[in-house]
Amino acid sequence: MIRPCSAADFDQIHAVINDGAEAYRGLIPADRWHEPYMTRDELAVEIARGVRFSAFVADGELSGVMGVQDVEDVTLIRHAYVRTTHQGRGVGGQLLGHLMAGCHRPVLVGTWAAATWAIRFYEHHGFRLLSADDRTRLLHRYWSIPERQVETSVVLADQRWLDVYEVPCQFSDVDHSSDPDALTAYLDGVAELPTVLAYKAAVLDILDPNRGDRVLDVGCGLGDDVVQLARRVGPAGRVIALDYSRAMVERTSDRLEPGSPVSGVVGDARRLPFPDRLFDGCRSDKVLQHIDSPARAVTEMARVIREGGRVVIAEPDWRTFTVTAPVPEVGAVLGRYACDSIAAGWIGSAVGELLEEAGMDEVNVVRHRLVAEDLPTADRLFRVRDFVEGAGREGLMTPDQGLAWIEAAAAASEAGAFTAHLGLFVSSGVRG
Repeated sequence: MIRPCSAADFDQIHAVINDGAEAYRGLIPADRWHEPYMTRDELAVEIARGVRFSAFVADGELSGVMGVQDVEDVTLIRHAYVRTTHQGRGVGGQLLGHLMAGCHRPVLVGTWAAATWAIRFYEHHGFRLLSADDRTRLLHRYWSIPERQVETSVVLADQRWLDVYEVPCQFSDVDHSSDPDALTAYLDGVAELPTVLAYKAAVLDILDPNRGDRVLDVGCGLGDDVVQLARRVGPAGRVIALDYSRAMVERTSDRLEPGSPVSGVVGDARRLPFPDRLFDGCRSDKVLQHIDSPARAVTEMARVIREGGRVVIAEPDWRTFTVTAPVPEVGAVLGRYACDSIAAGWIGSAVGELLEEAGMDEVNVVRHRLVAEDLPTADRLFRVRDFVEGAGREGLMTPDQGLAWIEAAAAASEAGAFTAHLGLFVSSGVRG
């Protein structure tokens, strides 16, 4: 029979742990072995920290114990021991199965690296041994153990943890219906423009990730922002780089610094493949404009943020697009075309309200201006020539008018009399 333990079981729990720990004698480093292996005070501290024990009861006494501890967004399997007289009888497997059935979060378990039989036990029950980098990061984040124990331990994860951090979700044919190479060239072409660097720096400052934070980047693109996030959270943190396009996720991976704490996931912003309140922060940059149901994406970003975490979203409103020379009226036509041809070209000025509707507090909206002071930069940043051609196809101007405008814009640019700008809104909110 398996049942939860109560305070009345304290002595038996203590006895089972120290008897079962004999299996580790001679395997673990000598400086980590103590007599007794766990003192009564140490057990009391573990229970006070939230470890909840269950026991396998045989003939009226506890023959095996195993604990679970909820820490942040995961559940830890803690202190799994079986009396030496009952080892090899399936007691541990039954306890683990019973506890796993009641776990609704990703599950991690730590054990001694030298205890290969324990590692095989957990692998047999569906856990996977994680890398040394993941081990160190996770032990520092979720466990309170000495550094020496970190060095001599391993961590295994269940499938729920792997689904979140390691296994890409299903994705659509976006890579077959778009031109990833052209998008790469466009993103590279604008990434270093001063007007772009300015608002991106503002986004990072508002998000303000700390060392050890877990951060989600929705629409990671080529990964330049992911690199910056990884530097801020450090090796104890984690950045999840999500994009609808597998090609973009792969390009992000190519740009990462060695040892970066980053996992790439292919997924849909409207159906984020993560549990509630998982992340300390979330950023998204010019993604919502390209999808239908942007409100659903905002709701999803708010859902996966834990209390006190922040969502920061940068989006343009193409209704604000203007070109001051040579003919301002044509610039307004191009703005209307851009807004109508982009799935949610209006979204920038609406994100703040969507964050409030999603339950975010302390919502703040700051308007920036993306500015191009010559035609070549406007082409790189706004794809002005593409808009002229598209407006012509839609009958908003004739081909001759479009050509004449491009020629006049080039002349104005040469004379220093050309300016194009677009309103970009950086909206943020805090999870209450």
